[in-house]
Amino acid sequence: MKPSDISVEFSYDGTEYLVEGKYSPATPDVHYLRNGDPGQPGDPAEFEVHYIAADDKVLSNDEIDKLCENEKWLDAAYEAAGDSMASRAEDAAEARADEIREERDERRSGL
Repeated sequence: MKPSDISVEFSYDGTEYLVEGKYSPATPDVHYLRNGDPGQPGDPAEFEVHYIAADDKVLSNDEIDKLCENEKWLDAAYEAAGDSMASRAEDAAEARADEIREERDERRSGL
């Protein structure tokens, strides 16, 4: 899946973080194709971090590198990014459903 620009806010260990970067959600394993051929492995989620602020303080590259070595912090960042992407998809689906309803109503009123 194509990476998306993302900005997420979350709390971890009493600190508020703002993280910006590119996020690609995980893709599932496909064990077999429809025709029975072998499938392919999925891909893990990826989050390319470009910017981090902690309690409104912009972190240096060295501070970002150290923070990204903390697996629990990374888990929190990935979870926030995944939640944000899911929310985006849900909002887009709702907006499209609204457009379809409006188009339908316009067609009905023109009859």
